[in-house]
Amino acid sequence: MRTRANAPRSGLVQRAQQALRTLLAVAAAATASLPWAAPAAAELCQESEFADAVDKAGSELRAYNASVWGQLSDRIVKLKTAKGWPEDDYQELAADHLQDKQMADFDAKANDLLTKVDTLGRAAEGGPADCEKLDELKAASRELLAVMQAKTAYTLAKLDGEISGPKAGASGAHPPAAKPGSVQTAEAKPAAPDRPAPVVNTPPSSKTAPVGSPAKSEPKPPKPSAGSQVAD
Repeated sequence: MRTRANAPRSGLVQRAQQALRTLLAVAAAATASLPWAAPAAAELCQESEFADAVDKAGSELRAYNASVWGQLSDRIVKLKTAKGWPEDDYQELAADHLQDKQMADFDAKANDLLTKVDTLGRAAEGGPADCEKLDELKAASRELLAVMQAKTAYTLAKLDGEISGPKAGASGAHPPAAKPGSVQTAEAKPAAPDRPAPVVNTPPSSKTAPVGSPAKSEPKPPKPSAGSQVAD
């Protein structure tokens, strides 16, 4: 009797569980199809927007270079004077003289950013491109300008240090770099040995003959003549 009473209840539980699984599956499918669950489509930007960003970056760099060139040029001329460099190639000499690891790092960073700006500027050549690339292009342009500003500040500081370095003589200018095998004029020369005092010739007196000339005898009195002799 107990077995027959429990049979209908067991089937009811199974049907309820099946219905619950079906409901959960339908709910999951509905959730996946909701608009907020789908990834947002990327915003697209046109080629002209990328081109404008590249042009703006170039214009800002040119304007900055023009604003600082006067300061750089003035200091380079002063450095040329201090070093005694020739007029023809002093700018190349100044560039070589200022080059160091920090300057090389600035140049390497600037070149990498220039390449990045150029590459991102062509992202939309084949059609609209992701606007995130446009934002990346603008960020690279700002970073490039910041690197150039830092390089200029470092260069001006280094030029000022070279110009106002240790004085060389009364003029305050550094002596020109000596060529191999030559002697710098700024080096101290050994002191010359003391020379003997010159001999001063004094005018000869009546009793002393001049140095180097034969001595003269005293004049003798004339002999008396025969007619003028006085007898004793």
